[in-house]
Amino acid sequence: MSFTNIEYSASKQKWEVSVKLFKDDFAVEMLRIYGVKLNIENEDEDQEKSAYFHRFISDHFMLKINEDTIGIDCWEFEGKKLNFEAIWLNYSFEFQDQPKDIEIKNTLMFGLFQDQKNLLIFKYKDKQKAYQFRRNKPQIHFVIE
Repeated sequence: MSFTNIEYSASKQKWEVSVKLFKDDFAVEMLRIYGVKLNIENEDEDQEKSAYFHRFISDHFMLKINEDTIGIDCWEFEGKKLNFEAIWLNYSFEFQDQPKDIEIKNTLMFGLFQDQKNLLIFKYKDKQKAYQFRRNKPQIHFVIE
């Protein structure tokens, strides 16, 4: 299971995105997809490692707001956090328009597990909603009223 949080921060006037993946599964998936063995446990930040993290997210996560694709190339990497079992990849991006029409595709880790589930919490102002992505339902669409 992976977890993604997308939330608008009014104080920063930015959207914040956090993606949580289990470290051991993520390492296996990086090796399987890209043929690279990354030491995720290592706290040191190097550009090659970050580039693979970004590439993985870009290849498996899509966000559209009001028909505008907000690709990871527009996101600012805020850093990563590690705990005993997971890695959190933190990003932010700017989108000043009022969000109304949201489309998200999340296929993180689908290549590794047939029964993979990805949870997502989307929060804008006082509205918060949870969604679940599965292999047979990798995409969601909703409207903010």
